[in-house]
Amino acid sequence: MQRKLTVVEGMALAQDVARNWDKIRNFQARDGDILLDTYPKSGTTWMQEIIDLIMHDGKEQICRRAPIYERIPFIELLHLMKPGIEEVNVMPSPRILKSHLPAHLVPPSFWTHNCKVIYVARNPRDTATSYYHFDHILQFHPHPDPWENYLERFMKGDVGWGSWYDHVKGFWEQKEKLNILYIFFEDMKKVRRRR
Repeated sequence: MQRKLTVVEGMALAQDVARNWDKIRNFQARDGDILLDTYPKSGTTWMQEIIDLIMHDGKEQICRRAPIYERIPFIELLHLMKPGIEEVNVMPSPRILKSHLPAHLVPPSFWTHNCKVIYVARNPRDTATSYYHFDHILQFHPHPDPWENYLERFMKGDVGWGSWYDHVKGFWEQKEKLNILYIFFEDMKKVRRRR
């Protein structure tokens, strides 16, 4: 089955996500929540593991309690997979959540509750390359076509979660006004190499 993208508030989303847009947009954050936001394929899972380790004082055994998608739920998929919205609503604070939404589409409750937001940006060449290979595996987005066509679509923002350029720029412009820690994937790699 060929998957299609649906434009929601100017951003291309997988149809399964777009169908639940009102529920996603109305997600209720709480004081103390931590939101990890990234453009897809920008170090999300790596940063999820780092955050979980920090929150549990580096105790690896605790961090092995469940798969990462259960420990740090993906707010765009709460209506499609477990843990669902009911489970997330009863999670103790501080909840750690993840998203790929651009800053202007993050559920407003994250901003009104002054939640902590960690944003990871990765250079567009590596992001596009990784996303291209990921879309070959994932059957959530349209087939990625040949590389040249995919790259053109990526540059136009005609891929899941829209424009890389708008995404990284949107969080960059808000980082001083809102409670955002803006990190570069490439800096994470440098620190890792020094150890």
